[in-house]
Amino acid sequence: MDLAYAAAIAVISFLCGLGLSMLRTYTGEKAKNLATKEDLEELTEIVENIKDGNARGLTKLTEELRAHYSMRSAALEKRLEVHQDAYRLSMRMLQTVFAAEADHLDVGNEIRDWWMRNSLYLDKDPRAAFDKAWMAFVRHPTIMRAEVRVPAEDVIKNFDEIRALPRVLEDAMALPAIKLDLSDQIGANVPEELADKANH
Repeated sequence: MDLAYAAAIAVISFLCGLGLSMLRTYTGEKAKNLATKEDLEELTEIVENIKDGNARGLTKLTEELRAHYSMRSAALEKRLEVHQDAYRLSMRMLQTVFAAEADHLDVGNEIRDWWMRNSLYLDKDPRAAFDKAWMAFVRHPTIMRAEVRVPAEDVIKNFDEIRALPRVLEDAMALPAIKLDLSDQIGANVPEELADKANH
């Protein structure tokens, strides 16, 4: 009887030990799973916050770029117009540099008024060239007077300041040609009839 009782106690102890071990393993796994779940939720929240921040930043950047390019596009049109006007005025300077004093003064005033409204739209080099040409235009009648006695090379140099302006403006506004050569555009041989249609 004692042997059976001792064996039963040993079996019960073994089963209790096994049950406790399984319970410890189970609760350990449950705790790990819970910790992993909490970590996963925290990581998910961090990732979502980053995504939201990036989306907001991208939206803001997109709006800023859209506004910037919209303004640039509007300014580009105005700048093309101003450069064309500057070219027209450069021709007026050349046509009236030797004109009667009243005509010369009228053109000088027209240029001054135009300059005050438009000079900032000109690119750096055309702005400097226009300013030089305008000053040379204003000064030219004075240096041409016999009583002033300016050396001929100074008169020529002054006139060259006016003459240089159209070329500077042309270089600044070097637009691409309207006629397109399709083979250059796509880097392949284009049938002649297709190229002819595109270029006419």
